[in-house]
Amino acid sequence: MIFQHTWQWLFEPSPHTGELKTLTSRIMKPRDIETNEFGNELNCAINGLYLPVLDAIRDRDTWRIKWQIGKIYAIQPARTQKAIGRFTIIEIKRYDVRDISEPEARAEGFARSVDFLMTWCRMHDKGVMLPIIPDYETGLIAWADMEGSLSIRPAYRYQAWQLRFEVNR
Repeated sequence: MIFQHTWQWLFEPSPHTGELKTLTSRIMKPRDIETNEFGNELNCAINGLYLPVLDAIRDRDTWRIKWQIGKIYAIQPARTQKAIGRFTIIEIKRYDVRDISEPEARAEGFARSVDFLMTWCRMHDKGVMLPIIPDYETGLIAWADMEGSLSIRPAYRYQAWQLRFEVNR
């Protein structure tokens, strides 16, 4: 799995939180299949809807189970780069990243949820226009009506798998 923007935080504490990264969010793609902790197929994605696998799959060969609890994955700092470590998924949740909580953003390695969302938008929704207000006293960026700006964006750009993991040391 590629951790292009945050791979260092898996091995050293994030400079924003002082903690190691333990959570990652991955955009949900069409034909992804959701499983439970036993590997049983539960639901699959079809045009943003999640249907029971048996009701939805006709051409089974084109579907995929991408993330599984207990499975070990490689850590790559960028595309075509060799693995620099491995991790095991311990929990999977399907969610809309616009609803990320502050503790979840910190587990992702970001100081605030708005910082996480700014990075997410740069990667998955480059067309979004976020109203930015610089705070010259603190040097931080404030977001004017970020929730309103993101609420009108297409949902498929924000549907994600939230993966809680442990780095194998």
